[in-house]
Amino acid sequence: MVLVEMSLRTSATPDEQREAILEAAQSEFERFGLRKSSVDDMAREAGVSRSTLYRRFPNKESLIIGVLSKIGGGLLERLEAATRSCDPEQAVVEAFCAAMDIVVSSPFLRTLALEGSVFLPHNAVVKMRRKLVDDMAIRIAKVLKKCGSTREFKDLLVVSETMVRLVLSHIETTSSFVNLENPDDARQFGERYLAPLVAEPTK
Repeated sequence: MVLVEMSLRTSATPDEQREAILEAAQSEFERFGLRKSSVDDMAREAGVSRSTLYRRFPNKESLIIGVLSKIGGGLLERLEAATRSCDPEQAVVEAFCAAMDIVVSSPFLRTLALEGSVFLPHNAVVKMRRKLVDDMAIRIAKVLKKCGSTREFKDLLVVSETMVRLVLSHIETTSSFVNLENPDDARQFGERYLAPLVAEPTK
């Protein structure tokens, strides 16, 4: 472990250091929560000095934002892989299923939903959530356009934002009427309720 840390400190590129820090931060947040997680332990796990970590991420809030961006990037990769060769209706279903799977399997997002409003200033939480929703909506709308949708981009943004908000709301309050944590049920929901929203308009 010491050799790995020394290697990271002496030979890692800035991007590699950043990735290692975010991996360590996500692990710490998931294990200990936002308040009890230790920045010193994050630095140790990432194999970087405390000063290096703070130079890249001056506080826990910036680390949380960084981890969110990392998860968002992972979702984008999943979206592009899952929607390859899909038409818009298939794509919105695949996007919904991928997003639900990431949310359901992400202890970090659940931790953020439960502790975010307690640990972080209200304005910071609102700003963070808005950025996450906006970024994901834009990415999904672009995927739908890439899959051949002829609908106006602003309409695709509204559909995508609605879907993202639905997925994120599931973290805080699960549905009493449909089990979206079940992949088959999530797919059926997407096909029945979301696919029609991006179907080609009738003339």
